[in-house]
Amino acid sequence: NFDETGLRVIKAGHWLHVSSTPALTLYWVDPKRGKKAHERMGVLAGFKGKAIHDRYEAYLQWKDCTHGFCNAHILRDLTAIVEMTHQNWATEIKTVLVQANNAVELAKSTGHTQLARDCLTAFEVRYDQWVRRGLQSNHKPTKIPGKSGRPHASPARNLAEALRDHKD
Repeated sequence: NFDETGLRVIKAGHWLHVSSTPALTLYWVDPKRGKKAHERMGVLAGFKGKAIHDRYEAYLQWKDCTHGFCNAHILRDLTAIVEMTHQNWATEIKTVLVQANNAVELAKSTGHTQLARDCLTAFEVRYDQWVRRGLQSNHKPTKIPGKSGRPHASPARNLAEALRDHKD
């Protein structure tokens, strides 16, 4: 698991980076947040496991590992979308994710190592349906004539795209 949070060191802004396994935790304080800080921390370079993290783009630059998004962060982001925009798709995806997690925990508790294929398919169908609704509800931003750079999408659009593009 990888994460970072801001903190003050001798009155200056820094970042506390965390890398953890079930058995070990490494804390690293750095004045930077992104890839340069990750390089100095020395964990992600050459890491070949599964990196679970928030959707911070700097993590996705590391190509030797498999990436997964932290569901606690995803649920928090979906809650923010519901509170800010009252968009029902975000509530429905939260429901699907929580129900899927509950199904996995139940399967584990009964000695199974995976969900039944039809159960997994049902979750995927509902997930895909609500991600499509999120994309439909939050159109791609259009380029404003005379303004440089790429147009910024809404947080809801960005989240819906991340849920689509990083479904696995």
